[in-house]
Amino acid sequence: MVATAGHDALLAYDWEDGFRNAPASADKKPFGANAQLTTKEGSNNAVRLFEPGDPEAVQIIEQAFDGTFTAEFTLTNPWWLRAVITEASSSGTAPTTHTFDGFPGDPMRIYTGNEATSTYRELQGAVVQTATITWNIPGEVTISLDGAYAFEDADATSFTQPTLNERALSYHDATLTRDDGTATDLQFVQNLSLTINLNVDMVDELGTRFAVDYSPKQRNTTIEYERIVQDTSDQERAYGDATTLQDKVENTADFSITTTNGKSGSDTNSVTFEMDDVFPDSVSRSGIGDGSADLTDALTEAAPTVRAIAENDTSTAR
Repeated sequence: MVATAGHDALLAYDWEDGFRNAPASADKKPFGANAQLTTKEGSNNAVRLFEPGDPEAVQIIEQAFDGTFTAEFTLTNPWWLRAVITEASSSGTAPTTHTFDGFPGDPMRIYTGNEATSTYRELQGAVVQTATITWNIPGEVTISLDGAYAFEDADATSFTQPTLNERALSYHDATLTRDDGTATDLQFVQNLSLTINLNVDMVDELGTRFAVDYSPKQRNTTIEYERIVQDTSDQERAYGDATTLQDKVENTADFSITTTNGKSGSDTNSVTFEMDDVFPDSVSRSGIGDGSADLTDALTEAAPTVRAIAENDTSTAR
């Protein structure tokens, strides 16, 4: 026997041709740089059954199979967005624009492998339930996809780890813009995250303990960011566009988060998230009286919609 390490593992995904149907292509894709499957857990949901007069279980049986996964990686390409928003429409050349705008996301098939043991497995019917994009300051842009899968099987087909074609994107490649009548690139942003909660349920039915479909519910998008205080604009936004709390808060704004390599033409690699009519949910100030800390306002914004626009040299969305 040979002891194996994480670097012996392979990790890729492809789009299923309908829930739990094999992908129509063999185009395995990398999630991004530094990709890891940090959670991969399958549960039989065991139930203990008892009889009168006996304190110990007389039977243990299985119930619905629950598979959960978390894929974490650094932003390099935009193709994973199909699982979170919808399949992209593509137009133009040098660069091509890929627009992810719709609902729901598509199911994936996640492939894992072990080169040391030459064993390969696949997670079928994998759907993203929550996506979190974090602009780490300082650091790279990280993605976390939390989801569920319906079935796991051994795969007799070996595969080669798909290669990355893009350079990883970092916090210094990003801009947060707030448009409440005037589009402004926000300054002194210290933390930024975008969470897209798809509220997806797996669908069970009589005759099988494995999910037969998935059911997306309400999609909730939240922007969270923290800025060093320069003026009163952030607190006034949260209070209803005034210096004091308003009875009705109606000052929504459009937000965009653009992360780009700063190049042009076919060398472009950028992803922009756009959210319209975003509502100021809360503001929290920290550092009051602490001479060793910055005075900061942390805001939480509730977005009713989200779309993503990517530009790169790939002519058709993968």
